[in-house]
Amino acid sequence: MPTAKWNPTDPPSTSDAAADKAGDVAKTVEDKASEVASEAKDHAQQLLLESRQNMRAEAEAQGAKLSSIAKELAKDLSSMASASQGQIGGLVEQGADQISNLANRFDTDGLEGFTTDVRRVARRRPLVFVASTFAAGFAAGRMLRNIDNEELKSAIAQPDGMPAASRDQAAWTGTLQR
Repeated sequence: MPTAKWNPTDPPSTSDAAADKAGDVAKTVEDKASEVASEAKDHAQQLLLESRQNMRAEAEAQGAKLSSIAKELAKDLSSMASASQGQIGGLVEQGADQISNLANRFDTDGLEGFTTDVRRVARRRPLVFVASTFAAGFAAGRMLRNIDNEELKSAIAQPDGMPAASRDQAAWTGTLQR
């Protein structure tokens, strides 16, 4: 049986045409997949940038509130120190000055300056840093423990927002509005 020789001028067979089309489709799919991946990466980077900016803005706002509260605390401590006498009054005054300086520093340098200072103290004097954070946590825990939870719960539970003691007194005197 004679074998047929392939001639380059012969039209391509159906299987050759299908293989060429499949290659074209594969190339198109690869290009589109690469494009979609690139767009997804760009979108993710944009979302990350926006999230960081939003968190930084929120941290700055909360820091400004904290600074205001710290200034009020320093003012109150300073007035307490002036009423006190002796060594305790001096220590309270020093504490008020330190709190005031810290709040002013936050106002001038912002969050970046504050975190830089905290990192510097933590690197330079790690024992002082750990002791300070322990003392701050202990103080916060004591304050939270001493909050009268029952009074808060009863104030929240009242539909008119009137504390239970005030409600009882108003009911007794007949001034309770319904």
